[in-house]
Amino acid sequence: MARLVDLLTMATTTPSAPTTAAKDNALPRSCGPISLVAALRRFGIEQSVDAIWPAVTRKDPFGTRAARSYLLAALARTCQLDAAVLQCQPERAWQAIRTCHDADITVVLNHRAYRAPDEGHFTLLAAIDDATITVDDPFLGKNKQIDRQRFLKLWQPNRETAGHVLIAIDNPTTGQAEEASEDTTTCPRCAAPITLAPNRLFEPTEWNPNGLWQRFFCLGCDASFSPR
Repeated sequence: MARLVDLLTMATTTPSAPTTAAKDNALPRSCGPISLVAALRRFGIEQSVDAIWPAVTRKDPFGTRAARSYLLAALARTCQLDAAVLQCQPERAWQAIRTCHDADITVVLNHRAYRAPDEGHFTLLAAIDDATITVDDPFLGKNKQIDRQRFLKLWQPNRETAGHVLIAIDNPTTGQAEEASEDTTTCPRCAAPITLAPNRLFEPTEWNPNGLWQRFFCLGCDASFSPR
């Protein structure tokens, strides 16, 4: 079977639509860093929002500093964790989240804000079943339940989110270091190393037209890649 890295091609020559939270006139854009701090705590790693803020935010189109999904994942990588930013196939989006949850992979979700359809938001996945998803929301608290239909509507793209994007974070796989030379390439845009991990999500069968995923993003520049 061909390695997935041999089947992928750069999907765009410019970074994708920002996989980020959107402008908020009232509050600093802290939902991304807060969600990441909570995610890292699941691995016994303590960070603070203030400490990671400069590394995981950039100015958005409105001039406000906002978190970016690829920078959140890159920060998780610096903590010796596997991390990837993935975009689901829209028709299998719910299944993609359940697959991550059932595999005990920590997931930060990037979706529309609840009351502002043009804005974005980050939350941390807590649970999911056939009918509802439960998230830890940085502003509304833990265990916020959202019904399936409403969440999938929130997960549609808008002017500041690419849609159906999640950050998957996991412990490194045993023996992964020995396989790194086979599964690592570099981004043709920024030359950053691209590691296909968590490797449980990069099985080639999940990247065909009937699979779960359609794109992943470089953690160096946010360029996107998809199967040929």
